[in-house]
Amino acid sequence: MKISAIAILLSFALAGTASLSALTLSLPLDAGDTRASATSVNGLFTTPSPSTVFGNPVGYTATVNSSLHHNNDVDWFSFSGAAGQSAFFDVDNDPYTVDTVLSLFNAAGTLLAFHDDSFPEDPGTELGFDSFLGTYLLPTDGTYYLAVSGYARFPTASSFPDPFTPLLRPDNFFGGYALDAAPVGDDTFTGSSSDIGGYTVHLTLDSPQAVPDSNPHGWVALLGLLAFERLFRRRLRNT
Repeated sequence: MKISAIAILLSFALAGTASLSALTLSLPLDAGDTRASATSVNGLFTTPSPSTVFGNPVGYTATVNSSLHHNNDVDWFSFSGAAGQSAFFDVDNDPYTVDTVLSLFNAAGTLLAFHDDSFPEDPGTELGFDSFLGTYLLPTDGTYYLAVSGYARFPTASSFPDPFTPLLRPDNFFGGYALDAAPVGDDTFTGSSSDIGGYTVHLTLDSPQAVPDSNPHGWVALLGLLAFERLFRRRLRNT
């Protein structure tokens, strides 16, 4: 079915999102600043992954262009994952713009993994201060949260004396730490960061998402608007 530009704009108005271009979500304003207001990337995972992402063309990747707007800013993104899926997360900036930290939380707000660098530089990265996190095996079905912060704004739970498990990138270089017993529900951040600037973040899964329709009323409204648009066009042709 051909959907007009009007219908596309209406669909994004219903979803409360920004613009979608070339399979990339571009946010003109800030992403969600708390876990409760996280920007969802469900439905944006596509294959093949961009050429700057490890695993191309095997992975399923959601890409977001956003920015850290002020000191100590933390941007939150949410996605649905399944037990046994492997996932990795990658900030790409070329040219380099901002020093970032990536942190992964579960649905309860418990820190699962974090990392602040990517050395040696991975595809799409000019300088290794772009973060890379993973590869991480998702432990359960449910909602996960990825937080992007500036260095040295770290999740508070990352300083907890917890056994850390090193993670490996797809090329077997170091990819951050997984935590085995972080404090439950602690999604706070500590430390100060003055890093401000734009970034591109890729969220990659090794298999397709199985995402239930979380907004059935929005789709009903969209179908109604499409029907209204078709009726409007018919009346224009008859005048």
